[in-house]
Amino acid sequence: MRRPLVSVVMLSWNHEAYVSAAIESVLAQSEGDLELMVIDDASSDASPAIIRSLEARDHRIEALFHAENLGIAKSVNEGLRAARGEYVALFSSDDLWKPDKLERQMDVLKRAPGAVVWSEGMVIDRHGAPTGELFTQRFGPYGRRKKSGDIFDDLCRSNYIYGESLVTHRENLAGISFDTSLKYLNDYKANLALASRFPFRFIEEPLAMYRIHGENSILRDAQGWTRDQALLWSRLHQDPAIAKRLTRAAEHGFLGLSSRGYAALGDRRRAWMMFGKAIWARPTAAKNLFLLCIVVLSHFPSSYLAVKSAYRRTKRLLLALFPVKRK
Repeated sequence: MRRPLVSVVMLSWNHEAYVSAAIESVLAQSEGDLELMVIDDASSDASPAIIRSLEARDHRIEALFHAENLGIAKSVNEGLRAARGEYVALFSSDDLWKPDKLERQMDVLKRAPGAVVWSEGMVIDRHGAPTGELFTQRFGPYGRRKKSGDIFDDLCRSNYIYGESLVTHRENLAGISFDTSLKYLNDYKANLALASRFPFRFIEEPLAMYRIHGENSILRDAQGWTRDQALLWSRLHQDPAIAKRLTRAAEHGFLGLSSRGYAALGDRRRAWMMFGKAIWARPTAAKNLFLLCIVVLSHFPSSYLAVKSAYRRTKRLLLALFPVKRK
């Protein structure tokens, strides 16, 4: 069987209202030399029936159905192992692609074959209507971050990559997989692994659409995200290429994230331990005082939640009064 140019790995889970449109947006690509690997992670809605119907209509679709929910990391890794394409793209069953997305990215990869190519995204609502925001405006960092070239140091400060827009050569993924010990931040770790090894190329035009519908994981499982934040620092050190490139500032940032995560989970012993390591990494960092307050307040849960809520309200107010321009 001939090898396709691009393998698109799509994870599906309970998106019956969106999965058909998502699949059709891949099949409608102007770069049609592709295969679409759909991994349905034991959806309990009509998603499997919709996927099977579409699979019967187009030979480029290959669907895998789980009998039980295995989670994001195991499902994506399964798709990556099964993918046969020269290039690999990741996608989600509730998002959309513009028809020329892959063609535009292949043009970039012809000039920079070893790069990881991603694009801006348009934020849409549950009905597919644009919200007026771009992905990097809603989820990206405040201030300037590098989007092309060696972005590793900037990416250590926050994950601003739109994963469903990413395409790279399959050889770049050798030795890189989604970490199954992380429920959600496995994509962040994978992005850091790629950035520690390869240059990125950014297309400013939004070639993909990120759907906000109220059931996005970042909205419905705050506990899972907090747990991943607590674990991330130790997991990054399992990858030698990442660990080698971590600066003291990055170490301090990830240790602080871990300390805050453990504090929010009520694991005060580990919160203090991570705080101590953060102090060791950067003794004079101004954020150490903020971290100290967080860890101390974790001993008084009601005060901790009140301060956390006040901090978020103050941050929203300041950003409304003094908006920060993004590049």
